Amino acid sequence: MLKIAVVILAVLNLLCLAAYWLDKLKAKWGKARVPESRLLLFTFLGPLGSIAGIWWIRHKNRKVAYLVKYFVVLILSFTSHVGLAFLIHACA
Repeated sequence: MLKIAVVILAVLNLLCLAAYWLDKLKAKWGKARVPESRLLLFTFLGPLGSIAGIWWIRHKNRKVAYLVKYFVVLILSFTSHVGLAFLIHACA
């Protein structure tokens, strides 16, 4: 069960990174952007991917209003993931 959870988390983090990368490309091309609410949802589901998206791709790293929401979602995400890990460990 733990291996399945790790694979799911890896996929979610890759999808999150892809969402940040896609939004960065759309911003450069002047196309319709990925909504912030969707980026924050991806942040909740794949926090490591969002960290890579913000710091490696350097996307939305200067938007203070977004970063405040981002860090709140990031903290909620990490606490939820740790709680889920404890539940999975307890059931195994």
